[in-house]
Amino acid sequence: MSSERVVLGSRDASTMVSSWTEYLCVRTLGPGRAILEVCMYEAFAQFEGCDDDGNELDVPETYEGKQVVGIEDGYLVGGELMLIEDMETLTFSRDDFDQASRWVAAQNFEVSAAVLAGMQSALNAGH
Repeated sequence: MSSERVVLGSRDASTMVSSWTEYLCVRTLGPGRAILEVCMYEAFAQFEGCDDDGNELDVPETYEGKQVVGIEDGYLVGGELMLIEDMETLTFSRDDFDQASRWVAAQNFEVSAAVLAGMQSALNAGH
């Protein structure tokens, strides 16, 4: 009964040559079970923002049938949020909710009231 990802928070990430946004997401797995994941949007194509004459270009709403959500580091990004392959995930239940909130903090996301409420909502959605 895996559900859609719900974004609970975001953070900026970067290397020396690139920058992007990572999202803390939660999905309901079943009654009283959910999973926390760190995700990002797919990079579609480079976007310079101007044509050859220097005229500003509008950001397209879609790219090859997928919704564009913005521009990151000179690339159109969008589509579905994707799990970042080398990032840990955490499956949790009501019994280990405190461990899950500590995991969120360890991943350098803010553990706000809204994040905790979203995590609780994901656990309740399985009923």
